Amino acid sequence: MISSFLPHEMMLSESENPNNTRLKPLSVTIYNKKMGGVDDVDKVLKPLASIRKSLKWYKKVFFHIWDLVLYNSFRVYKILHPSSSRRYKDFLEAVIAEIFEKFPSAPPMIGRRPSTERNVRLCGSHFPIQVVSGSHNQKGRCHYCQLQGLRNTSSFKCESCGKWLCIRGAISCFKKFHTERHLPKKIVSASIPSVMENEMEENDEMQEGEEDELLDL
Repeated sequence: MISSFLPHEMMLSESENPNNTRLKPLSVTIYNKKMGGVDDVDKVLKPLASIRKSLKWYKKVFFHIWDLVLYNSFRVYKILHPSSSRRYKDFLEAVIAEIFEKFPSAPPMIGRRPSTERNVRLCGSHFPIQVVSGSHNQKGRCHYCQLQGLRNTSSFKCESCGKWLCIRGAISCFKKFHTERHLPKKIVSASIPSVMENEMEENDEMQEGEEDELLDL
């Protein structure tokens, strides 16, 4: 039992049944005499408790102690302002309003969220590094050329972005990638002819065969 109101003493608690007469902490005996049928603190806190279901038992203890701290603050407020008719619920709402006023939440973002890759490539410092593996330069496919449907390799990579980029002349893929606001859309190279193209080729071959047969006749 922890109490800052009473000293730590043991008191003889007498009962009508002699077998139940025993020593109890002073805080327990005073609590039992003053409590009555229902604990007043529990009666006030129960409808407005901030405790929620949780698998972590210490979270419930923390929020219960937090509710007790707020209730004690309310009691101090009532002592300092005896003529006030404010209820505990109104006191809680005032505390919450002051918290939001001092620590306002961020406004909701409207529209599409900015891309993380775009923020990284357009902000900060970017320097090319040449990747060397042993005595040979390691190469990778250029990211900017790949967006345009081209196949070019480069031995240079951006130190911040980690992308392989070509460095050729004044206007290089490295410069375009870190300065252009909108990158070109990725183009998928059609290495295999589509089904429509195959059907068109087959129709052409059939027409050519029929013309040859007519000429023979």
